[in-house]
Amino acid sequence: MVQQQLYATMPKYVIRMADETAKPGWIANVNPFIVVCCVSFITKWMSKRTAITSMNIGMFLIPISALLMACGNLLGNDIIAGMSNITLMMVLGIVVQALAECFISPRYLEYFSLQAPREKRACILASATCTHSSLPFSDLE
Repeated sequence: MVQQQLYATMPKYVIRMADETAKPGWIANVNPFIVVCCVSFITKWMSKRTAITSMNIGMFLIPISALLMACGNLLGNDIIAGMSNITLMMVLGIVVQALAECFISPRYLEYFSLQAPREKRACILASATCTHSSLPFSDLE
């Protein structure tokens, strides 16, 4: 849900706060790029830890991401020539959010599967992965 809000509001925010030269379309590509590059390494690194530990690390990173994005106005002069501080902090916040996604996403289904009764795992995992589906999974009994 956070990612959907990011993609819905981020271009308007960047254009309003920085200017149209900030290229919000390219900024939106930072998240998928970081996830594709890092998810396998982070998943391998966290394989010996429990799913809840990995998810907690990701949840710890999310507010750090929000704070980074909010700090764009607090910086003085442009740190990198040709890039406004708002754009820079937005990119850094998105990088941290993508790293949090790498910690959370591969492990949350494992966590849910361990919580479900053995005979209902398939139905519960199907409903967890099909959140956008129009088919109801209410008959889990």
